[in-house]
Amino acid sequence: KFVADTLSRWIPRSKIQVVYNGVDINFWAKRELPKGVPKVILYYSSPIRSKGFHHFLELARYFKDKHQVEFWSTSPAFRPLFSPKNVKFLGWMPKKELRERLWRSYAVVIPSLWSEPFGLVVAQSMAVGRPVVAYGAGGIKEQIDNTKSGFLVPVGDIHSLKEKLDILLSDRSLAEEMGNNGRRTVEKNFDERDMVKKY
Repeated sequence: KFVADTLSRWIPRSKIQVVYNGVDINFWAKRELPKGVPKVILYYSSPIRSKGFHHFLELARYFKDKHQVEFWSTSPAFRPLFSPKNVKFLGWMPKKELRERLWRSYAVVIPSLWSEPFGLVVAQSMAVGRPVVAYGAGGIKEQIDNTKSGFLVPVGDIHSLKEKLDILLSDRSLAEEMGNNGRRTVEKNFDERDMVKKY
């Protein structure tokens, strides 16, 4: 809808139909939250400012002495000089390995600073039952039901991002509830079979 509303500056809105991106809900199967520590917070996106990579690193720095938590990034396997020690850089991986990493994570953080047209990462994360903490940028806010399947905070508000992630890390039952709600949302709205039918 975000893209449709943007296009409506040039094309009559009545001529635009929205077909949401879909994911393979069988491949991106739900798994229970892993038990034990450290709890893993996953970021899988490009290591660039528009994707909020520096905010991801700031989150890791903030939580390095709080809880028992580790931050994983699927960004290319390099370690910037300013990165905290509790950040693990995984590098590129095949889709099956990425799914394994998602299954091993406790929550996913999406600090994107630009207006994402959709954000497939959100749908994949919710499909496997992981709560998502994200900036409400572009189409992302159409996927996450705030306080139900994750947390949406104002774009660029790093303090709110820290606060919401802290809440999740402190409350496993809430994280599980949000993960379950997210899975139901994907089954209802972002199943790729429905996408194909609509096309």
